[in-house]
Amino acid sequence: MKKTLKDIMYNAVYQLFLIVLPLLTTPILSRRIGAEGLGIYGYVFSIAQFLITAISIGMNPFRIRSIAKAQNSKKELSSQFWNIYFMQLLIGIVSIAIYLFCVFSFDVQYKNLYLIQLLFVLGVTLDISWFFQGIEEFAKVVTRNTLIKLSSIILIIIFVSTKNDLWIYMLITSGINLIGSLVFWFGIVNRVSLPYFNKKIFKSLWKPGLMILIPQLFMQVYTTLDKTIVGYFVNPTQLSYYDQSQKIARIILAVLTSITIVMLPKLSGARARGEHDSIIKYTKKSFDYTLVLSIILFNVVFANTITFVPWFFGTNFKPMIGNMMLVGVLILVNPIGGVLSNQFSIAIEKDGAFALPLILGAFVSVIGNIIIVPRFGSVGATFVLIFVEIIVSFLRIFLVRKEISMKLLFNDRVCKFLLVAVLINTGTFYLIPTTLPINAFLGMAIKSIIIIIMYIPILLYMFPEHKGVVKKMRSR
Repeated sequence: MKKTLKDIMYNAVYQLFLIVLPLLTTPILSRRIGAEGLGIYGYVFSIAQFLITAISIGMNPFRIRSIAKAQNSKKELSSQFWNIYFMQLLIGIVSIAIYLFCVFSFDVQYKNLYLIQLLFVLGVTLDISWFFQGIEEFAKVVTRNTLIKLSSIILIIIFVSTKNDLWIYMLITSGINLIGSLVFWFGIVNRVSLPYFNKKIFKSLWKPGLMILIPQLFMQVYTTLDKTIVGYFVNPTQLSYYDQSQKIARIILAVLTSITIVMLPKLSGARARGEHDSIIKYTKKSFDYTLVLSIILFNVVFANTITFVPWFFGTNFKPMIGNMMLVGVLILVNPIGGVLSNQFSIAIEKDGAFALPLILGAFVSVIGNIIIVPRFGSVGATFVLIFVEIIVSFLRIFLVRKEISMKLLFNDRVCKFLLVAVLINTGTFYLIPTTLPINAFLGMAIKSIIIIIMYIPILLYMFPEHKGVVKKMRSR
């Protein structure tokens, strides 16, 4: 258990660095590049993100599962690694070819930015961080990328000064991502044998891999490609409000997802050993941790949004406050369904339960955005996003109800905790002043600390096993 907690913390840090470090530059970029420039960046990156998912991210749950099941044998591990990577490389080459064909064959706006973004796509093609996640060595993933990611902040601060430097910003982020992917290759020396291609294994990987990849591509329609659709109907400033309002929620979701990524190889190993009780035990533990953290973090975000937006993004972004308060709902809804889908369904190889909600969500997103965005702009797009996430999470829970008891997940103490959380959230929002008569940052910090302190005795009473977790963390 101690190693599990340590792995969760390491992977949380890794997920944070992938997203938070670029976000740390947002206050600078929002003032130097402006809402229009960030809107253009979001529009261009949404296209590249779709390819990025096809190449790597979308298949990572499958890759982690496969590596986890083979980690006890170097020969099998080597075979799985190389054949999985050959598949990734092939998809990457095809994706890059299609990307270049579209950029040069059509009258594409921002062509130079799309070409710069190609470095990011190439970096994802070379990424093998999933290997270290599969063998549960999360510390290496964190330590090898930290300095590289931090360097991007320094470069952005030095070289990005005005809205005309948007291309420099994209060059820095894309180039740093490429370097970060190359660094991982030094870590596999002595871990795996020389490149080994097995036609039988290579062919066997495609079906389960695509079963996970295809729904992930559909998911990109309402998490990334939606920006392309929204950007078609609204101006770059409105798109920027829609895109930037999700930044904090996405960071928090990355932290919560780290629990799922750490637990996935454990569940896959238990599945391979036929230990069904262990699968249920790990899933319940992940569900409780994720639920508790998501509620507390949502409370903190919701209570501080009105002050946070002008302080962090600048006064020009005040119209975005409504968007960000609405997007906070994702922090509550997404992780609960994610535990049962990205972790439980994949581990027990129930890929249909993983795929169907994402496919349906994509269709609802496209239709909803086409109907609502032209009339209601970025706020309408935010409502569509929340509605889609609610539908997806409900289906994720519904489709695995026969494999894991809902009464176990939503037992009495969980329901009581949810009720108490509603009272705390309502109380802190209305009773604690929106702005305190001190520095904005200190005011938000004080409110956040008050909220966390209120939850501690409740958690220790309703979830007594957390006392042991605290002791283990303190003894590290």
